Amino acid sequence: MSLRTRGRQHDVWTLLGVGVVAIAAAVLSFSSLQALAVRAGYTPALAALLPLAIDAQAVVATRAWLTAGTSQRTYRYARALALAAVAGSVAGNAGQHAMTAAGVTTPWWVVVAIASVPPVALAATAHLAALLAAENPATKPATTEHAATEDERSPDAPSEHSEGGRSRAHTTPAVSAHNGAHDNGGVSAQPATPADRATPRKRSSGKRSPNSQRARVLFDQHAESGTLDQLTGREIADAGNVSDPTGRRWLAAWRAEHDANRPQLAVVGEQT
Repeated sequence: MSLRTRGRQHDVWTLLGVGVVAIAAAVLSFSSLQALAVRAGYTPALAALLPLAIDAQAVVATRAWLTAGTSQRTYRYARALALAAVAGSVAGNAGQHAMTAAGVTTPWWVVVAIASVPPVALAATAHLAALLAAENPATKPATTEHAATEDERSPDAPSEHSEGGRSRAHTTPAVSAHNGAHDNGGVSAQPATPADRATPRKRSSGKRSPNSQRARVLFDQHAESGTLDQLTGREIADAGNVSDPTGRRWLAAWRAEHDANRPQLAVVGEQT
């Protein structure tokens, strides 16, 4: 048996064990929370909805928490919601068994707490769904992935589609001819042939030219307001019309530049 086959068998047994633990924990938690809801005054049929609300919310929030590519806001909210749901499930299970073992009557505040679980769970899950829907690529303008250009390799380099790039491209032949006339003693150089003239680059349909200046403006705004920790590479990519890896690369480079200049500004302030 090869190592690859052993690895696959190990994965199968791991997944099987995870499934057994999940089913056993779900059944036991369901039974305890249902009994707790019956204590609070619900009928046995309706009491089964309490564990579904709590455990389903924990599963949904955990999945959103562990999903890659979400923003910091969605990530933090999903993590807090998942931990709160797990803590509520643990508290409900422990409280039910504690009251059963002690033989005490259900306190009024326990009834109030259980009755508040359904509306709170609904509002929290709906808010999480709204955050995830806002980050869905289908709700954003479609962008076409393209090969890395000179703008993507160097964030500060001007785009050839920008105003500066067009002005240099169209004025270079004329300037060269003018300079040649002075160098040759007043004799003007030969006019540039059509082959020497800068030909505007055609834009393919559906593509947008990168705009590093717009992305830099967004970075500077967050730097001035002190919210760089909330800025993501995807926001830089959307502002600069580039791919997500390029946006993250620009953000890392500008953050390093910002962090390197921060001590120098502090020293200048102390000297003044």
